[in-house]
Parts: sequence; structure tokens; C-alpha cells
Amino acid sequence: ITVQGANHPEGPWANLAASVGGAAVTPMSVGVTVSETGTGPTRNVEVRDFNVINDPDLPQRFLRVQVLRE
Repeated sequence: ITVQGANHPEGPWANLAASVGGAAVTPMSVGVTVSETGTGPTRNVEVRDFNVINDPDLPQRFLRVQVLRE
């Protein structure tokens, strides 16, 4: 599972945080924070982007979750 962010819906998309094989979600970019609560197969995860919501230079920001199954 990878959380990605972009300034436009068409991208380019940057990886912000990821989890492989059910491991804890870890940040992949400087300034990204992750908090995770719960145990077992169901956990609550919050990923905070490095861009602040009121940045006048970035009036919009898009996030998505990419799930790959191997």
C-alpha cells in the first residue's frame, strides 16, 4: 500500500508513505508524518503530507492510495 500526492490529478505522483506485506506504514518523503493505531489486520493510519493546507502557492493538493497485490 502506498500513499501518493500530487499538485494536479494527472500527476506526477510522489510516494509519500508505504507499507509492504502488512508492516507498519513508513514515510518515504521528507516532512511526511505517519501515525498508526490499532493492532492486527485492522489498523487506523493517518498520513500527513509535507505541504500545508493553506499554502497560497499550492491552492490544491491531491492524495491517493495505491494498492498492489503480488
